[in-house]
Amino acid sequence: ELLATWVCRDLPRAEPTLHEDVEASVWADCHSSFASLAAQAKPGNSSESSLSGTNPPHGAVEGSVPTRSFALRLAADAPAHGELRLQLRIKNPPDRTSFLLERWNISAFRNSNISMPSLVSTNDALPLPLSVVTLLPRQPTPEAPHRPPLAVVPVRLHLDPLDTGAVAFALTAPRGFSFPLGCNDQKANENNTRFRCLALNSSQSRGASVSLQSARLDCGPTGGVECIQQVMVTILARMPRSQPPAEANVWLVEAVAASSGGGIRVGESLGRAELRGFELQPMHCSVLYAAAPAIAVDIAVVFESVVRVPPMGEVHIQAPSAMRSFGCGNVVRGRVNPLTLGTLLGCTDLGDSREGGTPFVRLHVASTLEPGQHIVVVPAITPEVAARIEDNVFHVFLRDAAGQALDVALEVPGEPLLEGLRLTVWPLWWQRFERGMASVQVTVPLELMDDADVEVRGVLITLPAPWAVDTANAGVHVHTAYGTARLPEAGDAQVSTDAGSFLLRLDGSKLQRGMYLI
Repeated sequence: ELLATWVCRDLPRAEPTLHEDVEASVWADCHSSFASLAAQAKPGNSSESSLSGTNPPHGAVEGSVPTRSFALRLAADAPAHGELRLQLRIKNPPDRTSFLLERWNISAFRNSNISMPSLVSTNDALPLPLSVVTLLPRQPTPEAPHRPPLAVVPVRLHLDPLDTGAVAFALTAPRGFSFPLGCNDQKANENNTRFRCLALNSSQSRGASVSLQSARLDCGPTGGVECIQQVMVTILARMPRSQPPAEANVWLVEAVAASSGGGIRVGESLGRAELRGFELQPMHCSVLYAAAPAIAVDIAVVFESVVRVPPMGEVHIQAPSAMRSFGCGNVVRGRVNPLTLGTLLGCTDLGDSREGGTPFVRLHVASTLEPGQHIVVVPAITPEVAARIEDNVFHVFLRDAAGQALDVALEVPGEPLLEGLRLTVWPLWWQRFERGMASVQVTVPLELMDDADVEVRGVLITLPAPWAVDTANAGVHVHTAYGTARLPEAGDAQVSTDAGSFLLRLDGSKLQRGMYLI
């Protein structure tokens, strides 16, 4: 069905015979109903004109072959050998078969001394070599259950070439995405042995200077897409560092013809669809540490992965560049504590690197790291001055033995530096535990490097479960190991209802330099 810009009502026949009276009256009515359009054309140049439309004719019947016409009257002569360009807004037929049945009958008339214009040229309704592009389905959209940044992950697609007769699909990913050279997920497609996915060279984005990467999807060297139709196929794609903007998060799917040059290139586009992309989902991660300036601390890195890290895989943690120290160990805080990571095969840090750069630790695990929450403690020395918020971030990578990223968390916020309070907690001192003892004394060494410039109102100490404060002998005592002042307590310590923590209230006076043993 041709839905052009309607200027005249439908003629009774697609090719009117101008010598009949009824046809002449229709033609005259049509001429009198539309506005004149100037078409100033010079030899060798073209003049663009467009038509302002009205509604389609009353009683029009939809069909595969157009039966509607319109006429255009020129306000000026069209010079010989000139070009007249008509710009129409149309709606294509619903499928390729109907489109190929279309015929455009273009005729030119000249005014004469009789009431009817004279036919001077026609294209005899011969086929026009128009490029046919089928609108492919836009659902379902690409699916990626696991989609952290900078990782190569499986992406599931359901593609249908419809009536294009394509020999392959060309898939163009959004900005920042890329494809491995062989992008077929053979494990997921193990029952579809003919399917293949091959990365193509990057192409320039239309109207932009951004390079987008494409891949060719087909059923082997001989081409064809039979193995892709009506089934879900899985490809491998490398995620970008950050989420692309919504308007650019589009996967372009094209059903393509054979390439004249052969190989893994693609030919003319026969059908296309723009599929809405998915959002990145980084690994959940957080870091905890005392945020006082220039003190030795233990940084607890907590992450929750949804993938399994195999033996000899690694946990790679990058710290803010402002950290004075961040590595496998130091003389103040000791070595890395792997906690839930189990036995480590080794640890490397910036001190082992000849390249310099951002401080990091790389921990190689001896056994499989199962999905779930994990904690590792890294010794460090905090910055002397506060860094910018955008610079005070950590990055955590989980990789396999080959260095391939499995799960990633980027730009994990670090603790904001609290200036005016240089305080650190040293490793705990434990009373020797003997069989039969109901409770044990634990000492928390709290050291103030300098006199505090901020007001402190309390010290909260929380015990790990299932440990609890012995409420039957709940005395909390504070001693000064060195220094001239005492910790300014304000009453007895308050124990929580579950005895899992206690609060030592202070009177708000400024703390003085020293070591306090709680």
